[in-house]
Amino acid sequence: MAVSFLGWRAIFWISIAVAAIALYLIRDTPDSKVAETGTHHRFDWSGLLAFVAAMLVINIFITQGPKLGWFSGASLGLIVAFVLFILAFFRIETRKPGPFVDLSIFDSKTFAGAILSNSLLNGLAGTLVVALGLVQQASSLGSASLNEARRTMPPLRRRRRSVPVRRCRSRRQTPPSARWPAPA
Repeated sequence: MAVSFLGWRAIFWISIAVAAIALYLIRDTPDSKVAETGTHHRFDWSGLLAFVAAMLVINIFITQGPKLGWFSGASLGLIVAFVLFILAFFRIETRKPGPFVDLSIFDSKTFAGAILSNSLLNGLAGTLVVALGLVQQASSLGSASLNEARRTMPPLRRRRRSVPVRRCRSRRQTPPSARWPAPA
């Protein structure tokens, strides 16, 4: 709605205003610092480079895939390079004393479940955005938009049904002292 009234450039100004408000709201939040253990680890440049290389290769594959051909030799080479860089990244990160990404945080089932749930929900939201764009495009081509919109409803219903189940599982797996808000 703001885009149609103010123009598309207003989105950037609105995001700056929201960021400024967010910074104002967290101004009195105390810093959370890790206790010093006395050991100092050097920055993990090899882990960073392996991760950046993997992300670069997969982005080239995604953006240039239609031009190269999804199953061409170049595309398959990019996929192989991505897999090799990711394997190198995991090998480096599991063996370094001070890794670029501490993969031990995924040992917590609650954390790993929350990350998985968030990823799936974001994927669903992105899919729905694309689907609604296709509905709009189909309606402009003469298809009934109501029929097209009905095709997007089943994923929404599944998502709404799964929220109470996830909430219940999260409460069972989280100790009472770690819940927010803390029990009185």
